[in-house]
Formats: sequence, structure tokens, C-alpha cells
Amino acid sequence: MGMIRIDTTICAACRICELGCSFHHLGAFAPRRSSIVIRKLAARAEVAAEVLEAAADGRPACDGCPDRRAPVCAEWCPTGAISVTRQAEEA
Repeated sequence: MGMIRIDTTICAACRICELGCSFHHLGAFAPRRSSIVIRKLAARAEVAAEVLEAAADGRPACDGCPDRRAPVCAEWCPTGAISVTRQAEEA
């Protein structure tokens, strides 16, 4: 699996990535069960994003969607804020 990167400067905090992730893995739109967490920090007008490397708070660890050409979160991101850097052996 490669490294999933999120450019929070262009992320719109729409959370579509969370919906896509949960639907792909669980068959249901359940953003609180997603492997990706997006938070809008209104006080600072910023976005915080995290891709879970280990399971936490009922959320599974991100597996990078190995059954797909690209992770669902990256495919569904309308701003292009999510990208994937693949490992050398996968290139």
C-alpha cells in the first residue's frame, strides 16, 4: 500500500471521502466508521485530516483499498486534495 496524503489547504471538508470509504468497506454510508477522519476547525478556519494507520474508536485501519486501482477516498474527492504515493515495488 502507498501513502495516502491529504492537502488540507485545498480540502473543502465536505467529508465525501468518509462516505466513500465507509460505503466501500461496510456497504453503508457511515462516516463515523470510516478509516479517514476530516474535521473542520472553524475557530482557525482550517481543516484537519487523518488517515488511520491503526484501528481506533470503532474505525478500521486504512488498507489503501488494495482491490482497486486507487483508494475510494482519492477517487471521490471533488477537490483533488487526496493523493496516493505508491511504494517503489508497486510502481
